Amino acid sequence: SKGASRTSCQVHEELCRTAMPPRIKRPRFKYVYVPANCADAIEERELEMPEGKEVECLLDAVKEHFAGVGGKTDAGRKSQREQLMSQLGQQASMVDPSMLERALDMQMVENVMLLPNNQETGYAGVNLYCDDQAQFKQLELNPRASQIAMCAGKPLEVRGDVFLARVFDNEKDFQRMDFTLSEMSSSASWVMQAADIARRKAADPQVQNEFLDRVNKPQTARPARPAATVRELTPAEVEKEEGNAAVKRGDWDAALQRYTAALELDPGLTAARNNRALALIKLKRYAEAEADCDAVVEKEPRNVKALLRRISAREAQQGRAQDVLADAESVLKLEPQNKEATTAKQRVLEAQMGDIEDM
Repeated sequence: SKGASRTSCQVHEELCRTAMPPRIKRPRFKYVYVPANCADAIEERELEMPEGKEVECLLDAVKEHFAGVGGKTDAGRKSQREQLMSQLGQQASMVDPSMLERALDMQMVENVMLLPNNQETGYAGVNLYCDDQAQFKQLELNPRASQIAMCAGKPLEVRGDVFLARVFDNEKDFQRMDFTLSEMSSSASWVMQAADIARRKAADPQVQNEFLDRVNKPQTARPARPAATVRELTPAEVEKEEGNAAVKRGDWDAALQRYTAALELDPGLTAARNNRALALIKLKRYAEAEADCDAVVEKEPRNVKALLRRISAREAQQGRAQDVLADAESVLKLEPQNKEATTAKQRVLEAQMGDIEDM
């Protein structure tokens, strides 16, 4: 009958459901993508974490992203090959060239621990993942990733796109945990905890002695370091970055102090001297600003920023019209469409015409 037929179908469906294995709902976790281009938004992403692939799931996704970003030039491949050969040392001559070429094509991920996963942090750390090929791809600086690392007590210069994620790892168990967009802030609890750990580590006598050794070592004795995706800033560069942060706040006194501290550590840090000139101009200390600009231009005659700042410093001083005009013309030779230099030149010429008419 019709009723019996419907019952049979229901029984059949029930048997099929019983025979099918239940659908496993795999755990997912959130992580954050920080593009190098500041015009692109920082994104919160989500990824499935298959059992037994807790480590690889994110690394594979990140590698795939990095593999599609940028490409090495011939010069980049040559530079990377030379670096690999240098690392191999005496064993370099025994390496099969084809193996070396395969190594050059390998896409790897550089992992930087911003918050350590230790007993103090409950074994829950925050890691920064970046492209280990960024130097050879000549990828741009990632200012937002560099800034969050600095806030966490890691003064780093990071290049290329970056991912941040949280892990639980007590050497027995490993688990991916959520890291959300709201945590991309200098006031986030993990950032403050990381900064506190870094401060206490820096206060360790042994670490302080190593720091002083680096500062006091003559620059000529420092070995040349290859470029890196993530490079630890020198003590002088840290001071310069603090000066830059003060400039953004409009705190010119603090900026002057930080740039001066940077130059005391490294008198050859041209960017700090150039930026100090700007701070001195804002503080109306024009002669000192001009002296800093002179030093920069002597070292880098084509430094347009230094020439423009020297124009500002000289314009504020009496009887410097010809010097201002000379600097403006120097800038216009380098950048014919530079509006700031064009305007400065016009001001000088108009003032000279006015003087002629008054005669």
